[in-house]
Amino acid sequence: NTNMSYSTEHSGDISTTDYRVFCKRDGNYVSYLHDIPLYANEEKTVLNMVVEIPRGTNAKMEICLKEDGNPIKQDVKNGKLRFVDDVHPYQGYIWNYGALPQTWEMPTHKHPETNAFGDNDPLDACEIGSAVGVRGEIKQVKALGVMALIDEGETDWKVIVIDVNDPRASEFNDISDVQRLMPGFTMATYEWFRTYKMPAGKPANEFAFNGEAKNAEYTRAVIAENYEFWQRLNNGSMPAKGDKYDVACANVSCEGSPHKTDSLNISVSEFKDQEVAANELPQASGVKLVVEEQQRASPHGTAELSSVIQALACASSKASEGGAASIEGVLKEQNLAAVYNAANEAAVATNENGHYTVYFQAKDGVVVYGVYQKSTPHRIEFSAADEVTAAGFDMVAAAFAKDGKFTFTTRHGAKTFSSSGVVDTDAVPSVEGSLLAVKAPLAFFN
Repeated sequence: NTNMSYSTEHSGDISTTDYRVFCKRDGNYVSYLHDIPLYANEEKTVLNMVVEIPRGTNAKMEICLKEDGNPIKQDVKNGKLRFVDDVHPYQGYIWNYGALPQTWEMPTHKHPETNAFGDNDPLDACEIGSAVGVRGEIKQVKALGVMALIDEGETDWKVIVIDVNDPRASEFNDISDVQRLMPGFTMATYEWFRTYKMPAGKPANEFAFNGEAKNAEYTRAVIAENYEFWQRLNNGSMPAKGDKYDVACANVSCEGSPHKTDSLNISVSEFKDQEVAANELPQASGVKLVVEEQQRASPHGTAELSSVIQALACASSKASEGGAASIEGVLKEQNLAAVYNAANEAAVATNENGHYTVYFQAKDGVVVYGVYQKSTPHRIEFSAADEVTAAGFDMVAAAFAKDGKFTFTTRHGAKTFSSSGVVDTDAVPSVEGSLLAVKAPLAFFN
């Protein structure tokens, strides 16, 4: 199946609701939903994926279930084309986003573990490879894991996949490989889906399984189940239209399907490419900019992580004058869940709306910082991770300051700053102290 020759045909004005992307195979129109096989090899280890939204873009494109050929079209809300707001610090989607053909999240089936009905769409796929996809292309991918988003009360599986042609594809075979080789990425995926509707005034999305990304074996079972749901539609054992759904089932290749036809009823119009320009990225400077560049290169952390690390740098510069008290003063002004000075048991400051907790020790001219969040299923693995989890946290970032320089890491490359900007990375100091204020932060650098 991987050798089939697929192409795309764009129709209509891209800046209007008439825009469509149709799929062709060997020059003939085919359905994105029905005619592209889900499984791309006999062993069923490789899947076909339809790219709807290339990484870094904002236009909310999706396969249209109600039209013949099931073309890709832009979602419309209240009569307007839908664009997803940027989830700071990222621009647009943080993966190549698309769908697995020949799958259907059946809206009359309540999943026993998510306790919610299917969302009446094909399974969504998040492709994490290095190449930016092209709208309408068919990628061959392998499944690594899955998250169960509960979107407005419906089960909306998010399958995490990687292009089998990616240079590093052989290194990724399960969700644990993603968490090991791309530290913080599954947490960034969780945060992106949790918050992406909030700028439009909607509440945060919820997840089944406490937001955990399930492993590859579980994922394969989810895919097989939703393939079976599609088969019911395709073979006529379920009607194409019901109270909760209406699916155009015409296809040209599904043997035994009552919906099989010689050719699809598709009409196209002149394509006009006047796509809306993406918003320019916000300007930032210094430490904050470097953190955000790292986040965009390999998603991790939350929107406020860059501000927190910049605050640590700012606090360090003031410590030379006012010691620990000046560090506390700067950190108290941040939106942090808690701030702890290793010299005291009680928190220096708390804020129930904060996400991150900071521990620090200032002693003998060296300041060490640990940045934590409450324990999740998405922790970054390092030598002290088990001890940090036992304390109820995940480590997200670490930093130290000495000799007028500030060094931080989020496990995406340590960076050292002086008053003149980025300089050669400083050696990790040899300092004694408590687990959360010193031991774990310094271990996080290794």
